[in-house]
Amino acid sequence: MNGNVYAEVVEVLDNMSDEDRNKIPKKLYNFFKEKSSKDYIKHLDTNIALSQQNLKEETKSVLAILLTNYWCETENEKKDLLRLFRENELKYQEELRKKYNPDNIFAGKCNRRKRN
Repeated sequence: MNGNVYAEVVEVLDNMSDEDRNKIPKKLYNFFKEKSSKDYIKHLDTNIALSQQNLKEETKSVLAILLTNYWCETENEKKDLLRLFRENELKYQEELRKKYNPDNIFAGKCNRRKRN
């Protein structure tokens, strides 16, 4: 991961309530801070929901791991979240299969060539 990802994670954590931020081990927070890019320019808008922010995919992944490991209050909450992650991944993979299916990609080109 590059330093900007760590910096984004730190920026998100710094904009959380103390209660939520303190659920993250201090050692882990300090690690993120240490690995953060010194050139990073903050860009989060606290008036916009986190889901609407322009975060890097790697940052979202780190936040998802933090959510699962530190912010889920119960095992059921954690299981529900992991189920949601799996369902979303399956939907995403299905979309990719449809979009990049070689049969579909080349079918249109073959049909056009036959007509010419």
